[in-house]
Amino acid sequence: MIMVRGATTLKENTKEAIEDAMLELWDVLMHANASVFAPEDITMVLFSATKDVDAAYPGSFVRLQRGLTEAAILHFNEMAVQGSLPLCLRVLIQAEGDRAQKATPVYLRGAKKLRPDLNPAALEDDWSDFLNAQRAAQAEGVGF
Repeated sequence: MIMVRGATTLKENTKEAIEDAMLELWDVLMHANASVFAPEDITMVLFSATKDVDAAYPGSFVRLQRGLTEAAILHFNEMAVQGSLPLCLRVLIQAEGDRAQKATPVYLRGAKKLRPDLNPAALEDDWSDFLNAQRAAQAEGVGF
């Protein structure tokens, strides 16, 4: 069994902002871990959000737009702690696989400061290239 986590932040608490941030995080997590597990290996995903995020369920976008139909998903509120990162989405993915293979956690946007030790510059360059290619394909109307 493999576990991998990720987090990102929103610009504002809107359905569109939640959708954009969650799908971006999901796509980068899948890209960063493509050699470790496949989407069909995912058995469970836990989604959490800070209390200031309540415009939509983040996991619903992954289920509907990325086809996560076989895995169990649950949503939770993060514990409210003074001074904690606002407008933050987190995800924990459980997948079938070989634990000997190391999964890559992903922290994007303002969530990078949660775990700067887990975001080496080389990985960020790879993710940036991937996201730029994805955005270009979407702009041309090509699904990614």
